[in-house]
Amino acid sequence: MITLQNFIFPEPAICTEHPLYFHTTGEVGVSQSRAEIWLARGSAVAFDTYFNLFNLGKWHAACVLDGLFAEISGSGRVEIRVYQAIPDQSWGVLHCETVTLAADAPHRADLSHYAARAGRGLVFAEIRALDEAGATVTGGRFATRSLPGELPRLAVSITTFKREDQVRETVARLDAFLQGFAYGEQVHVQVVDNGQSAEIAASARVTPIDNPNYGGAGGFARGLLEAEAAGFSHCLFMDDDASFHMENIARAYMFLALARDRRSAVSGAMINNTHKWAMWENGAWFDGACRPLDCGTDLRDRSAVFQMEMDGAQRRLPTLYG
Repeated sequence: MITLQNFIFPEPAICTEHPLYFHTTGEVGVSQSRAEIWLARGSAVAFDTYFNLFNLGKWHAACVLDGLFAEISGSGRVEIRVYQAIPDQSWGVLHCETVTLAADAPHRADLSHYAARAGRGLVFAEIRALDEAGATVTGGRFATRSLPGELPRLAVSITTFKREDQVRETVARLDAFLQGFAYGEQVHVQVVDNGQSAEIAASARVTPIDNPNYGGAGGFARGLLEAEAAGFSHCLFMDDDASFHMENIARAYMFLALARDRRSAVSGAMINNTHKWAMWENGAWFDGACRPLDCGTDLRDRSAVFQMEMDGAQRRLPTLYG
């Protein structure tokens, strides 16, 4: 099975707004250090959130999926429901089973029949504890069966200027992540150092590039030229102090790997770093000025997130900007 996206949990260094990751009902205990959720009997957790929804509309329209599956990991007897929320229709339940989870035996749900209802909407899982002893949820993922033969080669290009500590931390996180990522050999980090002061060590996964201070645009242009010269098929641009889950890189890579059109591009959204529950810019459009989309949307509010994600899957603005 090929992972499309993993469930992610709060990280103190990134974001600890729990409603961006899961919603709970009843008696629930959360361990951030172990990334697990304990549920008392009758209590439930739903991954119907900004970070953990599966936007079926985007994946189905842009990518070739060899089936769709959801896996839930944990322990204890639970009911697992997987919903498909379709715009302007009543929701459907793609999967509903009572199962006993074990540490070495995640439950796999075949959702491949989703297309019989609609190839759009949002998919999410809800888990409810059934026994007196309660249950624990430790993770989950959405997956497909296979990948195409030719995989993309992705350059992650960071431009930096006199922010040595921040860029070193970002590069160290990326390096550690790529060591464990299933397709890490297809991804390479390049650091365009406009200040020529970061002292990033070269490695099998990282290439430092000294560059005159031509500003951000000049640094990213240099990164693109270097990526093209090295034979990469895609280039992902990133700031030196970007605060993000490493899962973002994995999801972007899998989306590009399965894209119907090899020229497909992915643009990231930006969340407010002061109020980490607020969207800052979910893309933008030009009308004489740059106008951010969904600015201020409360990402803790499920209905607001659902509307934003459904709108985003259908958006066809001629001047859309990422």
